[in-house]
Amino acid sequence: MSNNLTFYLKVSRPGLWFQTLWVYLLPVVGTQSIYTWPFWIGFIYATFPLNFMIYGWNDMVDYETDRHNPRKNSFLWGAKGTKEQLQGLMTPIIIAQLPFIIFFIWYCGWPMAVVLFCIYLVNITYNLPKYGLRGVPPLELVNILGMLIIVPLCTYLNDFPSLPWQSMVYLGIFCILAQLIGEIMDIEPDRKAGRRTTATVIGNDATKLLVIALVVAEAVILYAVFHAYMLAAYMIFVILWLIFDFVYLNKKMPYSIAQYNLLGFGINAAGYGSILWVWYTQALHQIY
Repeated sequence: MSNNLTFYLKVSRPGLWFQTLWVYLLPVVGTQSIYTWPFWIGFIYATFPLNFMIYGWNDMVDYETDRHNPRKNSFLWGAKGTKEQLQGLMTPIIIAQLPFIIFFIWYCGWPMAVVLFCIYLVNITYNLPKYGLRGVPPLELVNILGMLIIVPLCTYLNDFPSLPWQSMVYLGIFCILAQLIGEIMDIEPDRKAGRRTTATVIGNDATKLLVIALVVAEAVILYAVFHAYMLAAYMIFVILWLIFDFVYLNKKMPYSIAQYNLLGFGINAAGYGSILWVWYTQALHQIY
C-alpha cells in the first residue's frame, strides 16, 4: 500500500504543483478567502488531486516516451511506472476526483459542473492515444491554456469576480512557458519515442528563443500594465540567464540530471516566492 501511495505521489509531480497553485491563488490575492474553508478545499484540490489527474492521465499514454526519460522516477519530475502500474491508474484518479466533484457541485451549483467538464475535456483532447493534441504541434500549446479554467473554479468557489483580461493574458503566457520548458527538457526522449512537439519540430535553439521572447513579453506586461517593478526586474534577471544558457552554458549538449534537479528546485523557489510576493503586493490585479 505504501509503495502505491509513493507511486501516486510521484505521478502527481509535487515539483510542479506550484503551477496549478499559482493559477488558483491569483484571483483571490489580498482577500479574506484564506480564512474560509471552501478556499482550503479548493487549495487542496489544486495540489495532489488535480495534478494526479492531469499527469497520471498523461503518463498512461506516454509510456514509450517516459521510459527513455532519465529525469523520471522522482517527486520533482514524475514517476516512471510499469505498464501494469499505469494500466491501473484510472481507478485511483477517479477516486481522488469524486469527493471534490460532489462538493464543488453541491456548494457552487451547476456552473461548477460546467467548469469541471471543461477541465476534463481539455485533458481528454490532450491525451487521446492516437489523435491527442499532445502530438499535434503547435496545438499542444493552445491546449495548455486549459489551465486557465482553474481561474473560474477559484472564483466560483470563493465568490469573487474574475481577473482582468490583462491578468489572464499574463497567466496564458505563464502556462505556455511551462509547456515549452518541459518540451525542451524532454526533447531527446520525445525524439527517441517519435513524439512530435513544438520543440521537436522547430528544434532546441528556436524553442529556447521562443521562451526568451515570451519571458520578455511577461516582463513588459509586469512593468507597463501592472507596474510590478520588482517582478519585472526579476524577469530581466531570468532573461539574462536564459541568454547566457543559450549562448554558452548548454547550447548544444543535453542537460545533466544534476542540472535538471537544480532547475527544479530553482523554479519551485521562484514559483512559491512569487506567489507570496504577489499575495503581499496584490500585483496582477491593479491595472495602470
